[in-house]
Amino acid sequence: MSEANESLLSGHKATPLEGEDLAQQDKNFIGFTHGLVRLTPGGWFLPSAYTNYADKIYNFQVVWTMRNNPDLDNPLATTPILSRVPIVDMDMLTDGKKMPPITPDNPLLQGFLKLCPGANPADGVNLQVSAAMPDPRVIKSHLPFSLLHPTLLEKAKVVYIARNPRDMVVSLYHHCRLINNFSYSGTLDQFIKYVVARHTSFSEMQARDNLMGSKSSENPMMNPDIVKQDGGFFRKGEVGSWKEKLTTEMVEKLDQWIKKNLNQVPFKYTLGHKIKYLGEKEMAKLKSDFTGCGYQDLLRLSPGRWLYPRLYMKYADKLYNFEFKQSDVLVMTYPKCGTTWVQEVVWTMLNNPDLKHSKTHQPIMYRSPFLELDMFTDLAEDGLEGVMIKLLETTPDPRTIKTHLPLSLMPSSLLNTTKVVYVARNPKDVVTSYYHHCRITKLVNYKSSLEQFVRYFVDDNVVYGPYWLHVKEAWEKRQHPNLHFLFYEDLKTDTMAELGKLNDFLGTMLTENQLERVAIHTSFDEMKTRKALLGEMEDDPNKFNLDIISLDGGFFRKGDIGDWQTKLTPPMEDKINKWIEDNLNEIGITFKFSN
Repeated sequence: MSEANESLLSGHKATPLEGEDLAQQDKNFIGFTHGLVRLTPGGWFLPSAYTNYADKIYNFQVVWTMRNNPDLDNPLATTPILSRVPIVDMDMLTDGKKMPPITPDNPLLQGFLKLCPGANPADGVNLQVSAAMPDPRVIKSHLPFSLLHPTLLEKAKVVYIARNPRDMVVSLYHHCRLINNFSYSGTLDQFIKYVVARHTSFSEMQARDNLMGSKSSENPMMNPDIVKQDGGFFRKGEVGSWKEKLTTEMVEKLDQWIKKNLNQVPFKYTLGHKIKYLGEKEMAKLKSDFTGCGYQDLLRLSPGRWLYPRLYMKYADKLYNFEFKQSDVLVMTYPKCGTTWVQEVVWTMLNNPDLKHSKTHQPIMYRSPFLELDMFTDLAEDGLEGVMIKLLETTPDPRTIKTHLPLSLMPSSLLNTTKVVYVARNPKDVVTSYYHHCRITKLVNYKSSLEQFVRYFVDDNVVYGPYWLHVKEAWEKRQHPNLHFLFYEDLKTDTMAELGKLNDFLGTMLTENQLERVAIHTSFDEMKTRKALLGEMEDDPNKFNLDIISLDGGFFRKGDIGDWQTKLTPPMEDKINKWIEDNLNEIGITFKFSN
């Protein structure tokens, strides 16, 4: 084995584990009989035999079915995958282990003799097989880029696969218990501590049960007791199976680890934004005032500084890639700008102008689903995962869809295919209405003052902020034929005129009498009397603060223009006026309700 602190061609130094670290590893990973090393920089944790092969792997000169078997008729398809797709760095796991005999059920060693006649197995079976494989080669590695040659991407194509760290750690725990080369004997809780502390060893994950050369129960590399108890190499392969294994404490520990590392990685989603979690100090202040589960972990997207709960990252790409149809109408607003009102207006104009539709009295959420609701409902104890996106996919045409997401977080082709009705409202009324909403909704459970909420609002520290960027993105697209920019105040003060404009935009061709019926049916007072509109949610003490509702009103509270005048103190108004003035000048938007 290489000496302590030996420098490798990659520029890393390998230092053997010693003392308590080594004792702990020896106790739980009894398969590593030849010790372990840590490479710096990076802190990579590997079997000490890695140093025997590190420079050869680094200088190695550089998917199977797609390249070699697209018609599924290649006779090699039934041979073990290790003999077709060798693991270039596997020798460090088998170094020092007794070599199995060369028999018909040892295809890797047979392949070695065939491809490398006269070669010495002690020089690395897998490394030599990888070098001798006929073109086109498909090769597997678990080593990071920094331990491979810097010209790799100039010579070869690389397919890199990432997975939810929670599922990864559960699967890796099973793998380390299953494979005799690891023989992990500790608990899942202890294993998580190793992962989080960067003390887990390198692991190879070979990919049909007999692809390993024999069935899991008969494979000498695998622990038969673990195979019988918890499955073999191919155990589940499901997304989210970590929920069956991890305790609440384990999830919390992993989430902190994930959050810390995501902030250090410039990770981008399909839409091109970067994710960064809020810092501990900022998060602690918000959590002290917003005590509901919807504010327990928040992240920002940049550019834009959009603020969302952590589960946005779970659905970000699904939302960005959601397939909108030409027949869809998307009602887009910042929260508390008249969303539910305009949803009901649009759905009624499209589906129910004569007020005879069988679904008239169904909750609005079923008739006009809330696109990104899943990022909130997953957080609730009784939440259903991904239910809203699934509901949307089965909603019959023409669909009326609600979102509070801004244009920049929607598919770039949205306005080429779908009509969007954007609703803006006086920010003074927005802030007072949003404050009330955050107090009555248990998911948010805001406990502080209106004055503090105003500070959060103007500083873009409430979910869905920033307000002005949300408005600006739509305002700049107001001339697009598929975007109708609507002011809440206009709809309130001249309902029939605004319904006429919507009639033209939607192409619904309703008569004057039909528009009048729509206006009456969707008036604030009429909607407030239809309790079924919200599906009885306001009566559920698990979802709403009933004491606040009894004192200050529920979801449909007033709907007035200028109600902020009864709520905001002069200092609050001064703060908001300055904020409004600065942003109006920058955006160039003309509000008719500046006072």
